[in-house]
Amino acid sequence: MATFKQIYGGTRQELTGNLGYSRYGFDGNLNTLRYIADRAADEITAKHSAFKSFVDLLNAEGGYFPTIRCNSTTGLRRAELTYLADAYDYFMLCRNDSRRAHRA
Repeated sequence: MATFKQIYGGTRQELTGNLGYSRYGFDGNLNTLRYIADRAADEITAKHSAFKSFVDLLNAEGGYFPTIRCNSTTGLRRAELTYLADAYDYFMLCRNDSRRAHRA
């Protein structure tokens, strides 16, 4: 089985730092992580899609679900896209919505 570092090109700690959590004041206090994760999801969504925010992606109409090409890249881009797909799947699961991100 491949390690996280082999798959994503860095350790979780390295990639978390690269995703910019420290930029939002993350100091290790897990109580602030959800707020920070929401802001990171917004940034990543805007960076890699036509949606302006993660909430816009979640509320897309017409049965839309995203195709996220997290397997066709490496390094930070792969980590960001995987994070986005995981976050999308998690929020849809919490809503009891059957849509999931298509990972290509």
